[in-house]
Amino acid sequence: MQNSKHSAPAGTAVIVGRWQLFHKGHETLLKAALAAAEQVIVVIGSAFRSRDVRNPFSWEERQAMIQAALPPEALGRVQFLPVRDYFDDDRWNAAVREGVRQLIGGQGPVTLVGFKKDHTSYYLDHFPTWVWQAVQQEF
Repeated sequence: MQNSKHSAPAGTAVIVGRWQLFHKGHETLLKAALAAAEQVIVVIGSAFRSRDVRNPFSWEERQAMIQAALPPEALGRVQFLPVRDYFDDDRWNAAVREGVRQLIGGQGPVTLVGFKKDHTSYYLDHFPTWVWQAVQQEF
């Protein structure tokens, strides 16, 4: 990511993913989140599970990959929220909302930054009290 001074508005932007591997599309989301709000929370899904073919990296390793992509001046603006899989959308959504609430101390506003690529992005519609910001795919 390029080094640049930020002038993001107050509030928190949230991006959600498994981040297995962190790639250019993910970097685009992270840049958009950093531009959207002063503070960014990266939700790391599928945390606290054993490695497998679909999830070869621990949540800590994924956090380190994302931190390595950040310019030094952005490091203090990004927090991480590991969330386990519940296989129950209501429980998972509640865990994400509560984790974000705890990290920001209940202070708003919250902007959900995301890219609706296909049916697997349905979870982005499960946070109606947050402001939605769509990101366009870059080729």
